[in-house]
Amino acid sequence: MKLFHRYILKYFIKNLLIVQLGVVTLSLITSTMGELRNLTNDDYTLFEFIQLQMCWVIINNNISMPITTTIASVMTIVQLMRSNEMLAYVSFGGRVSTVSIPLLSVGIVVVLFMLFIEYIGVPKARIFRSELIAEIKKYPVTITNKYSNIWMMDSGNRLVHIGLMDVLNSSIQDVKFYNIGEKGQIESYISVNSIIKANDEFVSKGVMFVDLTKTPPKVTQDGEYQLPVKLFKELLEVNTEFPTSLTPTQIYNIIKIVRERGMSANGYAMILYSKIANMLSVLVLLLLTFPIVINFSRNYSIAKNVAMAFSVGMLFWVVQAAMLSFGHRGAVSPLVANFFPIILFIIVSVVIISGRKTVN
Repeated sequence: MKLFHRYILKYFIKNLLIVQLGVVTLSLITSTMGELRNLTNDDYTLFEFIQLQMCWVIINNNISMPITTTIASVMTIVQLMRSNEMLAYVSFGGRVSTVSIPLLSVGIVVVLFMLFIEYIGVPKARIFRSELIAEIKKYPVTITNKYSNIWMMDSGNRLVHIGLMDVLNSSIQDVKFYNIGEKGQIESYISVNSIIKANDEFVSKGVMFVDLTKTPPKVTQDGEYQLPVKLFKELLEVNTEFPTSLTPTQIYNIIKIVRERGMSANGYAMILYSKIANMLSVLVLLLLTFPIVINFSRNYSIAKNVAMAFSVGMLFWVVQAAMLSFGHRGAVSPLVANFFPIILFIIVSVVIISGRKTVN
């Protein structure tokens, strides 16, 4: 890497750390107010409160990383333009396009860090935070963190097996309630094909009761048996944003299971692709904004070019938000909704960079 590139790299990393620290500070200030209201009547220690806030920072880290790296990139180029170092670099034969090398190098490291947060940080922070809040508020944690092949006990001490819990579509598939006898043997079980929540009511389909104490087992197919509505209510009232705390691999596995059962997996696909697109947007925004700030004309205005850079970045977010809205409504596929803005603005970035090759 050239000396000037290492110089840019040093500036960029310094600015990135400063901006990220500022974003974390603002996030802590805003989340602290909400957390204090949520825990108004609860007994907790200062250390527990700090733990809750740190979990919140980890959970929301990747949301802010694209804007953080964009601001740091623009700050770096502005510093180089104000000191005329960028002008000197280009005057001695340097190419504007090569300035992207140190910026993208840091961007790739940021993407890898975001990937680590997605696979390790967010799931662990979400679970730890849920368990800590449950401990502070003194209520048991009954919500499972799994979405398929779930084993648990209900309030009637019955062993419950759930084939699939589809939170986004408010349904539970392939449920069996095993009634355990005094000697530990299974005396009977209730099998339910699906339980769907609609208008605050739970509709069960395919209910079958099997009495194993009879020879042969007695099978009754009707819906007279009382099912533990409270259990379903707790399971299906999981915040629909909770799947976003799963790793990309876990979400992909859920998509396969949902599709194998003939159900729509678009909601989960949107979450999965959004995670990937959010990470790639770091690189897109770096390529998109830095060349706009570089301008060697006599009428050059730093404030004007910075405003233009952020305006183009804002345009990217608007297009991305619009496509995501179309994707959630089913107007376009989840793949197109998430990656069309990425491809489009990479092309725009290449065009802008090609127009910043020489001193005007």
